[in-house]
Formats: sequence, structure tokens, C-alpha cells
Amino acid sequence: ILVVAVTGEDPKGLPSVNKLRPMVESIVRNELKGKQLAEKLAGVNTLEAAAQKLNVPVLRADSVSFVSPLLGGVGYELKAGGFGFNKSSVGKVSAPIVGSSGVFLVKPENIYAKADATANVQETMSTLTNQQRGVLLYGSMEALKKTAAVTDNRTKFL
Repeated sequence: ILVVAVTGEDPKGLPSVNKLRPMVESIVRNELKGKQLAEKLAGVNTLEAAAQKLNVPVLRADSVSFVSPLLGGVGYELKAGGFGFNKSSVGKVSAPIVGSSGVFLVKPENIYAKADATANVQETMSTLTNQQRGVLLYGSMEALKKTAAVTDNRTKFL
């Protein structure tokens, strides 16, 4: 059973500031907090000093891979995880990296390549191909929408 109700109709054009504010406010707040923390950590040379300065523990992320930059206790942080894959950064503390869920200092200890025995190459290729098909289909539909002069009047018939 499906119950559908129209709760409102958005006028054509840009949404109002009041409607966008809740979506944008948290993004801007996190960005500003990240910049403040990064400034506070400027000039810190060790992970221990940074942890002491912010009163947080030093966390260790083992077996971070290029496919899955999952940092334990934090989640997926592409910027912080990606820093560790540069061979010239081994043994060096990064500058503060503002991520989506915090500010990170990263010190890679070791980089090595190891074949993933559980990886299924054909399945991965198929998944990536299907993703690209979806992106292409979405892009072509968006291009058609931009060039077509179609007005959505569905709400007038309910």
C-alpha cells in the first residue's frame, strides 16, 4: 500500500533563502570549525603534540587501502586517507587536513602493495562499467531537460 500526498508546490526558479538555510548552515559551520582547528594546529610537528593541544587521543588506522580509505572511529575520509599513499610522506606529519568529519594530522608509517586475494576483477570491472553507464544516462537526461521546454503540471491534477 502506498499513500502519496502533495505537501506543497515550489515555484519555478531559485529556492528561497529560508528553504536553503538549514542545508547550507551545517556545511558552512563545519568548514569554519575546520579552518579554526587547522589554524590552531599550525606549526605542530608531532601527532602527540597535536593530540595534547586539542585534548584528543592519537588514533591508529591500520590497513587503509586506496579502494577504501576507512579510518577507524572516523569513517571515510578521502583527503586524510589519500595523504598516506604518497611515498614521500612516509614518516612525516602532514599539515592539518580539513576533512568532512574533522581535522586530521596524518603520519604514514609504511606503504606497501599487496594483492587483494578477495578481489574479483571481473565483478569490479562490471560494477565500474555499470556506474559509468548510469552517469552517462543521467548526464544525457539532464542535457535533454535543459534543451526541452517542458512544464511539470502534475500537481494541478491531484
